[in-house]
Amino acid sequence: MDLTVYGAPSVINDIKSDDIELYINLSDLADGEHEVEVQVNGPQNLTWSLQKEKVKVRISSAS
Repeated sequence: MDLTVYGAPSVINDIKSDDIELYINLSDLADGEHEVEVQVNGPQNLTWSLQKEKVKVRISSAS
């Protein structure tokens, strides 16, 4: 997923791919299709925007 990062050039130049984490929280969701917000963990001295802020997921119980 594309992520645009904003901040001081000196900070941006030092960022590695391991410094930013994208995730979705699926806890407490039942079976079915859901639209969930993408969460971002990254350095606090930066701001960012996602190309797409929500994703669709389908949850089904294993039989």
